[in-house]
Amino acid sequence: MTEKFVTHEELDRFRQEVNACMAEMLKLVTEKTATDYGIDEPEIAPRKVKSKALQGAKFDLRVRVDKNLADMLFEHAKRDYGGNISRTLDVVLWRFYGRPQLSWEGKQNEE
Repeated sequence: MTEKFVTHEELDRFRQEVNACMAEMLKLVTEKTATDYGIDEPEIAPRKVKSKALQGAKFDLRVRVDKNLADMLFEHAKRDYGGNISRTLDVVLWRFYGRPQLSWEGKQNEE
């Protein structure tokens, strides 16, 4: 019986191929957003007439949360919403509370 040994060069080449494959898979997964998975999101409020401000009432919120949850929130915001924590929380809370009507909906022509 003859034994076949793997050389260091073959092992290094195999590692490089596996690492390249894993990097490609990670790239494909992280490029997808919630919309790509068919998950709905609330629309972004339209802008007020002749203004950069958005329609609807806003509320400033200061909270304390577990660091691991905050890290996940920031990563989600960075990956899916260009780092916009406010938009990320709007989406998360909107889904959690059963997709309620937002403050600006139905009032688009009033402001």
